[in-house]
Amino acid sequence: MIYENERWSSLDEDIESKTGLKYINLTEAAQDPNDRNHIFVGSTGQGLYEFKDNSFYKLHSWNNSALKSILTNNDDNKKNYIRISALQYDNKGNLWMANNEIDTVIRVLQPDGNWISLYYDELSGLPTLKQLRFDKKGRIWLNSSRYLPGIFCIDTKNTLKDSRDDIVRFSSPYFKNQDGTTEEIYDLYCYEFDLDGQMWIGTDKGIFVLRNPDTFISDENPVFERIKIPRNDGSDLADYLFSGVSTTAIYIDQGNRKWIGTLDNGVFLMSPDGTETLEHFSTKNSPLPSNHILSITENGQNGSVFFGTNGGLVEYGGQARDPEETLSESNILVYPNPVKPDFYGYVTVTGLTSESTIRILTNSGKLVNIGTSNGGSYSWDMNDLNGHPVPAGVYHAVITNLENDKSESASITVIR
Repeated sequence: MIYENERWSSLDEDIESKTGLKYINLTEAAQDPNDRNHIFVGSTGQGLYEFKDNSFYKLHSWNNSALKSILTNNDDNKKNYIRISALQYDNKGNLWMANNEIDTVIRVLQPDGNWISLYYDELSGLPTLKQLRFDKKGRIWLNSSRYLPGIFCIDTKNTLKDSRDDIVRFSSPYFKNQDGTTEEIYDLYCYEFDLDGQMWIGTDKGIFVLRNPDTFISDENPVFERIKIPRNDGSDLADYLFSGVSTTAIYIDQGNRKWIGTLDNGVFLMSPDGTETLEHFSTKNSPLPSNHILSITENGQNGSVFFGTNGGLVEYGGQARDPEETLSESNILVYPNPVKPDFYGYVTVTGLTSESTIRILTNSGKLVNIGTSNGGSYSWDMNDLNGHPVPAGVYHAVITNLENDKSESASITVIR
C-alpha cells in the first residue's frame, strides 16, 4: 500500500490469477529512485514482484531471471521456494537483493534488465538476510538475523562485475565491547548508520555501537561499544543501554536522535549520544496498539514518525524533518502562530538548515529559550530557561546557521 497526501491507496489486484501463485509473505519493498511509480517487492517464496504505474507488471522467478529456488530438482513446487529479501538500490540504479538459502545469495538487477550474481562463501546458504545498506564509501552491509547472527560487509572495490578483488568480512555472533567483555548474540534485529557515520545495532542483548565502521574491515576484533547510563546513586556505576532488552527497530532522525523500538516495551526516543531518554511511548500512554515494535521510519517532509507494530501502524507528529540547504526567510514557517490560549504543545519553526541555532527572545531582547534544530525544524515548549511558561506577548525566533555567517528571524505571538 502507498501513503501519499494523507491518503492510502492499494496495489492489490488479482495477482494470483496472473501468476498462478499465492500472493503472500512479502518481505521488503524498494522504490526506483528514478521513477517513483516503479516498485519492487520481495517475497519469502514466490520471488520478486515488479510494479509499474501502480499495477502489477512482472514476477521475476526461477524460470525467467537469475533468481534460484532452494529446491534443486525438477519438482514443480520449486516455484514456491524463491526467497527474496534485503532490497536496496545503489546510486547507479542497480537493485541489490538477497536470494536466501542458496549458494549464490547476492543478486543485482541492473537498469537494463540484466542480472549479476555475486558468490561469497561466507554468505552461502544463509536463510535470514535483511537490511542491505550502502555506506558513504560504497561498501555493502548486510544483516544476518538469526541462524548465524551478525553483520556482513562487502567491499567490491567499485568493480561490480569482477568479484575477485572483493573484501568480505563477517562479525561472528560474539561481540566484544569496550570493557573487554564478549557477549553472544542470538538475534540481530536491525542496524542503522547515524549522521556521524556510526553504526547502531539492535540485538536481543540490547544496543551496540560500531563507532568507526572502517575498523570492521581493518581490525581482527573490532569493538562494539555499549552505551553506558550512569545510575546517579552515588555508586559511580553505570548500566548498559537497554541491557538484555530485545531492540527490534532503530531509526535515526534528521537531528541524529535515535528512535528505538523494542520487543515488548514500546518506543524510546534517545538523545544523539544515546545517554538521555527524551520520550517513551507504550500502550499505556499513547495510541500504540502494541508494545511489539517491528519497524520505524519517518516522513522527512513533515517530520511524522511511523511505528510499525504487530497490531498495526501508527503515525506520530515528530519534531525533526529534512533540512534546507541554505537559510532563507522565505522558507521559514512558524506554527501555530498566533498561539491561542487553548493550545498545549510545541511551537514549531521549520525551513531551517541542519544544526541551526535558535534563540527565542522577548521584545526587549531577553533570552527565554535556546537550542539547536533537529534537521530542518525546531520545537519550543513555550517555557523559559527556568522551565516556566512564558507570559503573553510577541517573541522573536532568531536563527543562525551552523557556519554562523547568516541569520534570519521570525515572530511568534503568544496569547494567554
